[in-house]
Amino acid sequence: VQQPRLLLLDEPASSLDFGHQIQLLDTLAQLKNNGMTMLMSTHHPLHANAIADSIIQVEPDGRVTQGLPTEQLTTKKLAALYRVSADQIHHHLSAIKH
Repeated sequence: VQQPRLLLLDEPASSLDFGHQIQLLDTLAQLKNNGMTMLMSTHHPLHANAIADSIIQVEPDGRVTQGLPTEQLTTKKLAALYRVSADQIHHHLSAIKH
């Protein structure tokens, strides 16, 4: 009876600490791999990249674009979307060294 085929998620990680964000994203990835369809809003590009097959963005001018994560989450697009420089995007997304 309680087996939904679609999850609607509005900023699901917004008030979680880093560890719980990771646990949530892992759970969502498992659900996705088991065939669950999800529609999630987020302001965090790494969260979108972790689970999305397709990303819809509302651009600063109101235009809506859709594409693969590799198309939508480029440094140039993120810089325009968040109104910061491409250097800032690159610096903050690559700040942690492995």
